[in-house]
Amino acid sequence: MEFAKIKSKYYCGADLHSKTTYIKIMNGEGDILYNRNLPNNFAVFKSSVQSCLPDLVVGAESTLVITGCMTVAERPAYHFI
Repeated sequence: MEFAKIKSKYYCGADLHSKTTYIKIMNGEGDILYNRNLPNNFAVFKSSVQSCLPDLVVGAESTLVITGCMTVAERPAYHFI
């Protein structure tokens, strides 16, 4: 299996649940910059990560990720690998 090799200034891990999404943002050195449990609302998520854009890579873990990505994928500024 090949994995994506992505270089970025910031990295975000998102753990999606039915009503909330837990996110953690780290810089390239591994320092934790943001660590929160957010409601499942794209506007809230985007405002939370705004300071890291456009140099942010997001990885998501969830059985619900397909449903969530379909909504986000409709937005042309976001790319999925």
